[in-house]
Parts: sequence; structure tokens; C-alpha cells
Amino acid sequence: MEIINFKNRIENVHDGENWFVENIDQNNNWTIISNLEIKQNKKYSTKEGEIDFLVMIPQVGMTIIEIKSHKNLELKNNQFYENGVILKTQPIEQSEKQRHSLMDYLKSNLPANLGDVSKIGCARIVLLPFSELFFSESVSFRKSEIIDKYKLSENNLNSLIENSIKEHFSNYQSSPSFFSEKNIDSISKS
Repeated sequence: MEIINFKNRIENVHDGENWFVENIDQNNNWTIISNLEIKQNKKYSTKEGEIDFLVMIPQVGMTIIEIKSHKNLELKNNQFYENGVILKTQPIEQSEKQRHSLMDYLKSNLPANLGDVSKIGCARIVLLPFSELFFSESVSFRKSEIIDKYKLSENNLNSLIENSIKEHFSNYQSSPSFFSEKNIDSISKS
């Protein structure tokens, strides 16, 4: 896992990922891991997916952040479109697969002394810093799981991320108390 060093610019990343690094408040005790490749079995090099950012906040929880740099995204019938063309990879589905891969990996690889790992959970966020979506219809995901240009104009990025994590954990039995600094450190080293 690569832990972001905010003093250095991340190399070989997209505009949205650079935007994230430049706009996240760096004066906090969050642990942020970038470009995380999930491998279910460390002995094999089979890649299950790559997470743009994994954010862990002590006593709050963790979230996967999938960033899409598209400038003209639209949402119709729970599908994302760019300039009228459906995206081949749908961000919500992509983040859900990443979340499941991460949770399976953690449940299999975290030390037993951390407690009941089966009770941990992970939120997901699709960050669209250059697109503004309009939610005129019912969607099959929580609106807090999408952070677009409009939401960013109304609130700061850190608050939006933390509120999304809190909303996720309020709807499930996952315990934010699992995310002690010690446990976050263990997750970071897994």
C-alpha cells in the first residue's frame, strides 16, 4: 500500500486524483492510502482492482473514494453518461466491487487481535470534482455517496467525506469504534 505523502505530488495519476490531493485538508489525523491494489492472495499477483483512495478516520470509519475526472457527466436511470454516451464502467458498480474486494481481503488478512473483523464496514464515495449532477429522479444509492462540483461549492471536501462515512455507518451495524488509531495502523500495513 502506498500512503500519500502530501508534500510530494502523486506521479502518474489523473487530474481528479491530483485535484483530490490539492483540495483535501492535510491538517488532520486521517490516514489516506492512494492507488491501492487489492490482491486476494498475496502469493499470487492477481489484481482484483485498484482503489483511487482509501480514507480512514479514527473513531469514524473508512471509505473508498473513486474519482471520475469527466467534465460532462449526467445521471439517467441510475446510469452515468458523458455527452449522451453511457459510461462503459459505471462508477457506483465499480466502487461497490472495490468495496467488496477490500472487505474480503481485510477479513482474510487482518490480525485476529484486532477484534471481530466481520463487523467492520466501508463506505463508498464517487467524487466528481468537474461535473455537476442533478438528482431529479430516485436513485438506487445514497446521494451522500456522490460528491459533485455543486456539493463542493456548498461545503468543504473533508466535511463531505466525513458526513458520508457517518451516514453509511448509521445505517449499518458496523462499529466506528473499530477504527482506533491502532487498528487503522494495522489496516494500513496489511
